[in-house]
Amino acid sequence: SDARIAGDLVVVGTSKLTGNVGIGMNVNASYALAVTGDTYIYGDSTIRGHITPYASHTFNLGTDTYIWNNIYGKSLSIRSIDAAPASY
Repeated sequence: SDARIAGDLVVVGTSKLTGNVGIGMNVNASYALAVTGDTYIYGDSTIRGHITPYASHTFNLGTDTYIWNNIYGKSLSIRSIDAAPASY
């Protein structure tokens, strides 16, 4: 059966969730972890896998005001480059 909590849920210690988890969703999560809305991660993150956008030619990495400082990688594959003067 389902468990529903109306109010705050505070978990101290280790938690194990089996199945899909949805955060801020009105429908069932179809992925292991699905988050609707903005997500903020404070601190360092380590990813063991690929970071892939949901759709091609749709999403950006950074903004005009929030740019990445350095990008380290083994190789780079870019289809086009639009160079503009830096304005920090």
